[in-house]
Amino acid sequence: MRDDIVRHTKGHRASPAMVVSLIALFVALGGTSYAALKLPANSVGSAQVINGSLQTADLAKKTAAALKGKPGRQGPQGPPGATGAAGAPGPAGKDGSSATISGVAAGGDLAGTFPNPTIANGAVSGAKVADGTLTIADLSLLKQTATIDVPSIPASSCTGFSLIHTGTKPGDIAFAFAPLDLSDELVLPPSMFDTAGETPLKICNVGATALDPPSMTYTVYTIAG
Repeated sequence: MRDDIVRHTKGHRASPAMVVSLIALFVALGGTSYAALKLPANSVGSAQVINGSLQTADLAKKTAAALKGKPGRQGPQGPPGATGAAGAPGPAGKDGSSATISGVAAGGDLAGTFPNPTIANGAVSGAKVADGTLTIADLSLLKQTATIDVPSIPASSCTGFSLIHTGTKPGDIAFAFAPLDLSDELVLPPSMFDTAGETPLKICNVGATALDPPSMTYTVYTIAG
């Protein structure tokens, strides 16, 4: 019967409806042997593929790799995000040791015992004092006054005196001050002690002629070492 159908349609142009009817007839006559139709290789083109239906898995590995371009330049850093909420408090820690340092002897630059140690004598040197922090009140000053009638002092020379002051020792430094009416050519340079218990006092004439200072009361401050 199939041959008859072929002979009947051979040489005649079949309409689309007839083609569909014939395909349906062949499937019906052939039973299940015509149900599994397979497309031949290279028979599907762009026209047969639904737009947007293909995925990366449908592409060959080389084709998928060719579609990947080079990474672009890194964009500018975005603004920082908002601060997150504080986390929940953690669990309480274990109780600490009941040990105490109360009564333990202090060491190093400290003396006495904890919890109230003191700075040991002689522990603070100049290297341990912050620069620029000491004032006159921090210095150990010994003050004394003396009324002296200084004899005439030749030009460009000095005259020295020694004042008795208990508590001074070699290495201490003395600074003397005179009333404001002292001549501008007379200066009182600082002096360093050579003998314990004595305060050196020096008056110098820096002028071009001899000067005879009047009797006056001098104030001397000693910085004890």
